[in-house]
Amino acid sequence: MEVLESTMLTNKEGRGKFCRLFEEKVAKFTGAKHVHAVTSGTAAIHACLMALGVGPGDEVILPSMTFVATAEPVLHVGAKPVFADINPETYTMDPEDVKKLLTKKTKAVMPVDLYGLPADLDEISEIAHEHGVRLVEDAAQSIGAEYKGRRIGCTSDLACVSLYPSKNITTGEGGLVCTNDQELSEKIFRIRNHGETQPYYSEMLGYNFRMSEIHAAIGAAQIDRVRGIVDARERNARQLTSLIRDTGAQTPHVPPDRKHAWHQYTVRLPISLAEKRARLMKSMEERGVTTGTIYKYPIHLMSFYSGYINRSLPETERAVKQVLQLPVHQNLASKDIEFVAESFNESLSGIG
Repeated sequence: MEVLESTMLTNKEGRGKFCRLFEEKVAKFTGAKHVHAVTSGTAAIHACLMALGVGPGDEVILPSMTFVATAEPVLHVGAKPVFADINPETYTMDPEDVKKLLTKKTKAVMPVDLYGLPADLDEISEIAHEHGVRLVEDAAQSIGAEYKGRRIGCTSDLACVSLYPSKNITTGEGGLVCTNDQELSEKIFRIRNHGETQPYYSEMLGYNFRMSEIHAAIGAAQIDRVRGIVDARERNARQLTSLIRDTGAQTPHVPPDRKHAWHQYTVRLPISLAEKRARLMKSMEERGVTTGTIYKYPIHLMSFYSGYINRSLPETERAVKQVLQLPVHQNLASKDIEFVAESFNESLSGIG
């Protein structure tokens, strides 16, 4: 209401009162030295690739088991997406496959913290940096997660967060770029505001990626809640795991050096039941439990992107046929989690 009453709904440089407040709060929470609020998680990735000078003739390595927004900015800057396979336990990008895909054309590697679980960031970073390649972390789903004691946001050369309504915290639409690199930070700041270094003077190609004061005011309030939200989701995830662990379905694997943000709780059905997944979901819906099959179509199998790969991704292609998302969000009480587990156990038994 303060924003609306002030009539200062946005700021031409993206440095309005609430935008600065939001960025400062995120920096304090994540430990990142520099934070820039932008219009979406997709815009965050786009700005990062531009800041790194990625363009025609370059390649960016990324997983295929992710939302298409991870790949879109690569094409928008004129580069080629190179799709890597996943670790079948964590569903995040396989570092060993990254090694096989690196070429002289590789300009960036983009791991995705899928479902809110950080990827193998140190291992992938070491592989990338040995080849002079920078790491752009797609942290769209993982704000509040941790990797080896560090909060996501200060874990890569550049980290990109989404604030879409389905995420753990939201500004309606919006995103964040987090970095500890001063030079990259300055480039991101110019890129999000038409490449300007001073009013009406553009020194480089940019976009209007500025977050409005309205969205930033929401974000400034939301960031204060993120720790409690993630803790509640983690509590629900642990309870759900304890109640369905004996069903034969693979429950989420969280390596001991990571803290999951639990944007999604993902189970994996036995291969013998994969073809019955739709029946399982229908049975649960009839019981009042909504489930999901997020990323059931990996990017490399989408017709538009099929020309960018000439090999299969066996772990990715198996996983997307078997995984299923169950609700664990922070508004569910313990009795609700018990009901979700009971519905899953009975529905799985019914189709088995």
